[in-house]
Amino acid sequence: MVYKIDYLDGDVLRWSVTETGVECEVDESYTPTIYVSVHGDGDFSTARAALRDHPAVVRVAVVDERVSFRHDSEQVLRVDVTDLKAVNSVAGMVSKWGSSGEYRCYNVDFSREFRYCLEEGIDPLPTHELSEVQIFVSETELASERVTELTIDDKVVTGSGEDVLTTLSDRVESVDPDVLFLNTSDLIPVLFQQADRLDVEFQLG
Repeated sequence: MVYKIDYLDGDVLRWSVTETGVECEVDESYTPTIYVSVHGDGDFSTARAALRDHPAVVRVAVVDERVSFRHDSEQVLRVDVTDLKAVNSVAGMVSKWGSSGEYRCYNVDFSREFRYCLEEGIDPLPTHELSEVQIFVSETELASERVTELTIDDKVVTGSGEDVLTTLSDRVESVDPDVLFLNTSDLIPVLFQQADRLDVEFQLG
């Protein structure tokens, strides 16, 4: 069951809950899609040829789609592009063609996660309740890079750097959560650096 989509260096990461825990896989085959409709004095064949020759375009096909709920299906160009950055660059190029409204783009402004789920037919809603551990750290503690106080779920944990690491590691091990909620991802490297500095064995699942 896919429950989270991330993007890193242009890659799509699919996080899934399995019977044994959580797995992450890279979807190397994903190509985002936009659609282009042609109106007025615009030329369908010219647009298709120009898009087909664009280096950021993987494939171009003629399909029938509804461009809005109030319209019947019409012939448009389906344009699969190399990655998410190419969505805006290709759409920006098309928007400059001809006079205003001759070439119109669709599926451009979706959020990355929604786009992926929509195009891949994925429902990211959990089929069961996910276990979780929430971790909160103050900006002051984080800036000092010496964490001696954390909030784990609703419990404030204070003590030496070693005590905090041990308590947090024990909590994560006992709950074995599907998801860690943090108020900042910067906490992760700080905790592991602190563990190395203090020569403490530390794990977050």
